[in-house]
This record gives sequence, structure tokens and C-alpha cells, in this order.
Amino acid sequence: MRAAVVGAFIALSVTAAGAQQQDVASARAVLPGCKYYVALADGQNPELTVPMALAAGYCAAVLDVLAASSALDPVMCPDSDIDKATAMLVFIRYIEARPQRMRERFLEHLTKRLNR
Repeated sequence: MRAAVVGAFIALSVTAAGAQQQDVASARAVLPGCKYYVALADGQNPELTVPMALAAGYCAAVLDVLAASSALDPVMCPDSDIDKATAMLVFIRYIEARPQRMRERFLEHLTKRLNR
């Protein structure tokens, strides 16, 4: 079941072959949305743009799916004491320490980081 859910997210993030590719699922594309979400959780009021809203929604949705799938697969089990904003902050720190990996898929980074 977990594989099907994760597979669905990966499939949704893939663009059609031959089409103008738009970077929507990489860490570079999603990172600003995660930062926006964390800023809101901290009580700040950052400026919202459409791309920012989409990235924040994608970031939050992936975390929701991973949390839901952890009930089905104990190997994919983020700490239950970690809330969504904290998980995003972990990802932000992880990827900012590795800028050379910004082009890699956000979902792959997040699953690697939350499994530690």
C-alpha cells in the first residue's frame, strides 16, 4: 500500500516526455513552500504567491502521505512526536546543507531524512 501511495506521488510529479519540463518536484522547487509553511507556523505572515502556495501545499501533502503510510509500513515511521512544521524544518536544514542536491526530488530527500 505504501509503495502505491508513494508511487502515485512520484507519478504525479513526472511531466510528459518531450514537453517543456517544469521543475515542480525538486528540492529547489519545494523548499520555498516548506519555508513558507514553517514561517506561518511560527506566527509570521510572509507574502504568498501562487507558486509559493503550490509548493507549500505539495510539501504538506507529501508529509501527510508519509505520515499515513507509516501506519502501514513500520520501516517508514517518522517520530510521532514530530509535527509537520518540525519535519519541514528538518528537511530545510538537510537540503540547505547540501545545495548540490537541490535538483533531486523532494520526496526522495524527505523519505531518506525521516527514516534516520
